[in-house]
Parts: sequence; C-alpha cells; structure tokens
Amino acid sequence: MYKATLRILSRASLRGRSMGVMVCAAFGALWASSAIAIWWPAAGNAGYALVALITGVLLWIAIGMLRRSWYLTAANDPALAVRRSTTRRFLGIFAAEIIAINIAAYALGTHHAVQYLMPIIAIVVGLHFYPLATLFHVPHYHVTATVMTLAGLLGVVVIASSGPAHATNAFVDAICAATLWVTGVFSWRSTLDANGHDRSLTLP
Repeated sequence: MYKATLRILSRASLRGRSMGVMVCAAFGALWASSAIAIWWPAAGNAGYALVALITGVLLWIAIGMLRRSWYLTAANDPALAVRRSTTRRFLGIFAAEIIAINIAAYALGTHHAVQYLMPIIAIVVGLHFYPLATLFHVPHYHVTATVMTLAGLLGVVVIASSGPAHATNAFVDAICAATLWVTGVFSWRSTLDANGHDRSLTLP
C-alpha cells in the first residue's frame, strides 16, 4: 500500500502554507489589477473577471489545505517557543518590508521620481522572500524572490534609460502577479508527493 516517501508536513506547516497561498492569491490579484489598469484597460470587466477567477481558484485551494489540517494531530508541530519565535521573526521581516516601501515612496515622491515606485516595490517584495524561504523552509520562495527582484531591477534600468514608464510598470506588475500566482500553486504542490497524495498524512 501507499506510504508517503517525503517528509511529513506538520499541522502548523500545512496551515502556514495555506496562508501563504492565500497571500499570494490576494497580492497577485493586486499586481494583476494594476497591470490591467495601466496596460490593458480595454479588457475592462473581462480582464478583472480573469483575475477574479484565478484568485478564486487559489483561495479555494488554500481553504482545502486549511481543512486538511483540521484532521491532523498537533503532535508533530514545533514547540510553542519555536512557533512564537517564528512568528516574531516573520513580523520583523514584514515590518522591514513595509518600512522600506514607505521610505522608498517618500524618497521617490520627494525627488519627483514616482515612475520608479512599482519597480522598487517589486525589488523590496522580492527581497523579503529570501529570509521567508529560510524561515518557513520553503525552497521555491528563493525563485520567487529572484524573479521579482530581477523584474524590479529591469524596470528601473529601462525607465532610467528613458524607456516608456507606463509600459514598463505594467510589465513589472504582470511579472509579479504571475510569479505570486505560480508561487501559490507550487506551495500547494509542495504539500503533495509525486503521485499527488497528501504529504501531511501517512496512509496504511
């Protein structure tokens, strides 16, 4: 009979990854909506309907992951002290991200360079995935971090080279949206083994 061959996920890990999928779905929708508003306004309701559909599918997947966690025992969860330490470190990373974005927004606004804001935000958001990858033991976050950071850097270079700011911002937005959505899918897939079985359960 089947038995999981990969490391069994704990209840806490499964819940954490479900929240990660939800966050990727929501922020992917924001990046995509920004891209549509700038680059493809003619798409109108059709474009936003597509965004809503993708977001809805990812949220449905995340809720399914959360429901799976209800059937797991807490025996494999990290100790309370470890979970609290993880939460504090996550909040520290998140706070640093928000502070960096606000400083960038203020500096760019002061120097009348707001056209660089979206690429800079992409860089900041991308960079914050590096420590998250280590903190939550999610290797594919390194890919997310690299793609978003490079997209932001490319955007800065293009705009600095007198490239079209609006089109560049829309391109960066679209790359970031797609990256977050794909990250959400990989986060879900990481809770399954190669045969599609639930890694959080061991069957007899």
